[in-house]
Amino acid sequence: MTGVDWARAPVYLSPPTAVTHPHLRTGMLGAIVTPASGNRITSDYQFWAADNGVFTGRYPGDTAYLRWLERRTPHADRCLFATAPDVVGDHLSTLARSRGMLARIRDLGFPAAFVAQNGMEYEASSDLWEEFDVLFLGGDTAWKLGPAAAELTRCARDDFAKWVHMGRVNSAIRYEHARATGCHSVDGTTITRAPAENLSKVLQWTRTALAQPTLLDIPHTWVPPHTHHHTSRPAASTIARASSSEQATFDFDPDPRSPVADISIYELLSATAPSIHPCPTQRAHTMGRDVPETDDLAVTFTPVTSAAEP
Repeated sequence: MTGVDWARAPVYLSPPTAVTHPHLRTGMLGAIVTPASGNRITSDYQFWAADNGVFTGRYPGDTAYLRWLERRTPHADRCLFATAPDVVGDHLSTLARSRGMLARIRDLGFPAAFVAQNGMEYEASSDLWEEFDVLFLGGDTAWKLGPAAAELTRCARDDFAKWVHMGRVNSAIRYEHARATGCHSVDGTTITRAPAENLSKVLQWTRTALAQPTLLDIPHTWVPPHTHHHTSRPAASTIARASSSEQATFDFDPDPRSPVADISIYELLSATAPSIHPCPTQRAHTMGRDVPETDDLAVTFTPVTSAAEP
């Protein structure tokens, strides 16, 4: 397969339209479809994903959803994931709703995606992580862009070798946030809103990401079924870690034109702060002691200035 370097630039998944078809064939974009969308998957798409439609209120029910997936099993080898049904903003309700469906999605030959919702950071069982293949970052906007989701992304990649996807990515800043925190793929409706204008914008997000160094180097260790076009990120991080008692100093370019200026503050803080809500495999290391909040960190930013400036 051709396409982008997933270790450096998340694949953008969009509902397929006439303007996206050429890029779906080359792998510069991926398709995302739902039972309600009516979109077809064709054999020349490099990769695609199945979403359940819960967020838009158009989930057809478990039986109908599984039948819809079953009709698409000829394309399962190119599917990045199929999401289990979820409850927006509620981890415990999502867990109850989706847990029985994850195995059924896998049985059809699709990588099963669990949709992370507000509160998953408190999930104490590591068994859940063995029941799905892909972590799909849902939740409300504040949670999805906050430190809890960033830590779950790190946990998914580093500790469980899972693919991570972020939903509802419709701006360059949000795409960069997803890239910086380690997501492999994202989706959004930006292209469908204004195809002629926004297609070039989305493609430019990918090109910009490919042209810049990564700030958080998170190992890429999982490959979707039957795909062989990933590359590994470097092992060392370019951002130093510090304990809550230390002061961390970062070189930060204040120029709004700089790609670094779009990086979320959560990325910089999460690189230095101990986990606020540790991953299940790390809980034993934090039991019995208080985990400091990010506000306890002393973080200073040193602007980068040109030698020619006074």
